[in-house]
Amino acid sequence: MHKFIGISGLAIGRSETLSIEITGERRWKSVLRFAPVELPDLTILVGLNGSGKSQLLEAIERGAVSVKFDGQPAESQSSPLRIINDGALPPDLLGEAQLAIGRPIDIKNKNRTADKLLENFESSREAFLAKHMDELRILIEPSLEDILHEGEDVWRLGPEEVSRRAGASEQASFHIGRVFEAAAHTLMITKGASPEIFGLNRLPDAFFEAVAVGSGRALELTADDLQPHHLWTTVSTFSPPIAEVFNRYRELQLLRDIMEIADGRESTSTALSQAEFRKRYGEPPWVTVTEVLQAFGLPYSVPAPPPNVTDPTKFVLLDQEGSEVGLDSLSSGERVLLRVALSLLDYSKFKVGTSLPRLLLLDEMDASLHPEMVNRWLDAIARGVVGKLGLKCILTTHSPTTVALAPEQSLFEMRRGIAGPTNVSKPQAMNALTVGLPFLSIDYSGRRQIFTESDTDAEAFQLVESFLKAELALPRALAFISTGMRHKNNEQNAGCAQVRALVARLHDNGAANVRGVIDWDGKNTGDDRILVLAQNTHYALDNLLADPFLIGALMIYEQRPPKGIDFNFVGLDKLGSVERQQIADAVLAGTVKPADADGTLVDNNYVDGGSIKVPRFIQTMRGHALEDVLTAANPVLKKWRHRSGQLTSAVVKFVIRNHPRFCPTPIADLLRKLAG
Repeated sequence: MHKFIGISGLAIGRSETLSIEITGERRWKSVLRFAPVELPDLTILVGLNGSGKSQLLEAIERGAVSVKFDGQPAESQSSPLRIINDGALPPDLLGEAQLAIGRPIDIKNKNRTADKLLENFESSREAFLAKHMDELRILIEPSLEDILHEGEDVWRLGPEEVSRRAGASEQASFHIGRVFEAAAHTLMITKGASPEIFGLNRLPDAFFEAVAVGSGRALELTADDLQPHHLWTTVSTFSPPIAEVFNRYRELQLLRDIMEIADGRESTSTALSQAEFRKRYGEPPWVTVTEVLQAFGLPYSVPAPPPNVTDPTKFVLLDQEGSEVGLDSLSSGERVLLRVALSLLDYSKFKVGTSLPRLLLLDEMDASLHPEMVNRWLDAIARGVVGKLGLKCILTTHSPTTVALAPEQSLFEMRRGIAGPTNVSKPQAMNALTVGLPFLSIDYSGRRQIFTESDTDAEAFQLVESFLKAELALPRALAFISTGMRHKNNEQNAGCAQVRALVARLHDNGAANVRGVIDWDGKNTGDDRILVLAQNTHYALDNLLADPFLIGALMIYEQRPPKGIDFNFVGLDKLGSVERQQIADAVLAGTVKPADADGTLVDNNYVDGGSIKVPRFIQTMRGHALEDVLTAANPVLKKWRHRSGQLTSAVVKFVIRNHPRFCPTPIADLLRKLAG
């Protein structure tokens, strides 16, 4: 997942080659003809009502404004354009017509296009191999049919068996082998070819994936071998059939189970192990969807479909109490985030293909969003839709929040009577949105700059602040800046002395809004401008984040939980202090205590009011040494020990991101003080 910390520092702009170029070929309503305008990958349009923002998007969709991607004209098929007019969920995304929320999806009525490709596999294969069959007939005397039993396929016998049955000479056997090699090559060269080349005899792409998995057995494969690999359907990534994806995954699980039973009966080994199945198809999609929704701050989960395949699948949302939530009870802002969240899932691993537009047009989609949701939504568009999916995006807005969070190079303005969009600065964009409001001003000083000892500290604080901003009701935004310099695997010039000196110098020069944060380090004290994290309790930030319960939660997230622990990551927030203590104790089992440890137990507290008991040395030993102790007892943590700060960074990005209220209380207390 990606950070929800605002995108003002994100490098979204013009690439070395042309990104998007739009040209007003003809007038469309109030949109005049205009010369080519180069736009960045993410373009944010502002302007007064009636300036033509929405009509520009409509003109692009209708072709009145031409579009070039990286210098190449957009084509209707290879470069589809799609427009989304508002934040409502359209019927083809989650409505009853497609996904039927709360109503079953009938597995008998699903798309059968890919299945027909499988049904035609044998005839397609026969057509491809026809010329090689003629070559075999020449080599085998008296007749190829004489050596075959009823129902046998010569290609699946293999060259050795064919030569044996035919009583072929050494030279003839050699040529038979060469024919088999050529036949296999003929099948393989058709991958990715246009259907028009081969007509109805095109081989499904599932064939080539099955070959890759099956060690190259191209000539031996049957339609049954292709079944687990075939592309079940193709959908628009902005209208994904979630319930049908759930059903597909459940079918794949059932097929694996059936093959495993058959293996036991036939003493074969064709079925994937559970680990292999997860590696190929990923986590169950309902688990993935739940994690994505929660990462977007939506307090909902998605239950698994019933295990009985005769029962229909359906997509439903559950609230934190486990009650079903209807679409009509979602706020418009939640619907916007839900739509974007679902578009970012990787459907390919569920054997569902997706079709993407080259250019996404969003018309005031943020109109119903609270400022905190705007932050998440815009970050998802920038990092997910533009960054991850590789789409170009033009969006219109009337939201000052969106403009304040946007990269300045993304801002363009439409003006009535002016041809085409023009690049504007952030203050100019703000003025366009607040014209006629003489008593409204935008004060950028509401963001306080906080200097930290290191890059990793700055990143951790910034992420936690973004996760907890709404929970803590922070009165101002905080921008964390490192005074340290990273060199290879360590951080140099990073320490409290640099923080104190820099904050003092800036304050003396009139920057009254800056603050500094330093670790306690067993001795440090603060003042009005320098705050000490967890003074008199925790040695450093590392000691707070390398909390045994949080480390255990990270191991559960990685599906390699501590010994004796069997909790689901998504449900961890429902655990009480007793269960959290069990996880912490399992992480600490086998740790080597420092020689001077006295056995004293102290409290580690969390924002949600929970707590655990830990040995005093967990709080007071040097942070990096603590990570070494925990890693020695839990080797799974070694993957994060290649560089300083990686382990605690993983705790923030994977545990606190998904469960913000697991944040240690001293960090939350510090954020409140900094924002006050």
